[in-house]
Amino acid sequence: MMRLSVLLALCLVSACAHAEKPETDSAYTDPCAPPAGGTYVFWDEKPTVMPGNGVMLQPYVAGTAGAQPVAPACVRQVMLSDESVAYLSMDDTQLTVSQGAPLGTDLTITAQVGSQAVSGKLRIDLPAGAGPLVGTWRQRAEDCPQAEPVREFVFQAEGQFSVTWAPFESYQDYWGTYAFDPESERLVLQVEAGNHIPSDTELAGKVDLAGDVLDLGELFLGTPPALLRPACRAPFHRFGTRRP
Repeated sequence: MMRLSVLLALCLVSACAHAEKPETDSAYTDPCAPPAGGTYVFWDEKPTVMPGNGVMLQPYVAGTAGAQPVAPACVRQVMLSDESVAYLSMDDTQLTVSQGAPLGTDLTITAQVGSQAVSGKLRIDLPAGAGPLVGTWRQRAEDCPQAEPVREFVFQAEGQFSVTWAPFESYQDYWGTYAFDPESERLVLQVEAGNHIPSDTELAGKVDLAGDVLDLGELFLGTPPALLRPACRAPFHRFGTRRP
């Protein structure tokens, strides 16, 4: 009899606990809602991103003390105003500008963070003060009928370069650092590492740079990887139109 009384008492306590749950649910607050007086933003100032580079999409709370990042689970429905000039990572946390994106393009990014919409803009362009070689160059297929064109010859503003005959995801044939003197038009490439480093390169000498056309002149980037055609000697053209 005593055991039955104890069981009844426990059931009553459990019932009361379940009866109080709706009051707890009614006090529930949205974990993705910004603090009072705060709004979600991607960044304070419109960033400049050059073709081939990326930027993290990390919304944070503005209008409050300190920058409070938003939990990734709260960010949904990320969209780009023009998917031909950039693309998103699988988890929508990073945006990468396409190699051929026209310089001077403005791109708008929108997303839903909790119940609030957030948007931001970035400019696709070369960084301020970039040297004349900075950007992506390639040989045109029609200029290399019996040879293999270099499809990505990239110069970074920070002094790095890379060479790729057949781009695939993040693959590059070889890369390193470069130095260019605009007055003498002398270019020097220093290879640091690579997946395919030709043994027959000539990586120092005078080049001819005329606007968006680059003739390597004395330089030779080497023989392409096996199974590809012989190297092409045609001039390079800037991939993406440079602003005047």
